[in-house]
Amino acid sequence: MQCAFNEKLDFIITRNIKDFETSKVPACLPNEFIEGHLV
Repeated sequence: MQCAFNEKLDFIITRNIKDFETSKVPACLPNEFIEGHLV
């Protein structure tokens, strides 16, 4: 999580968003990414 923050990522794509609830970088599900950014 710290790496994603240090690299200034916009979000983390994962199927396990529960483990990223306290992350400084928001997490999203793969299908949410596809629907929101690729379609």
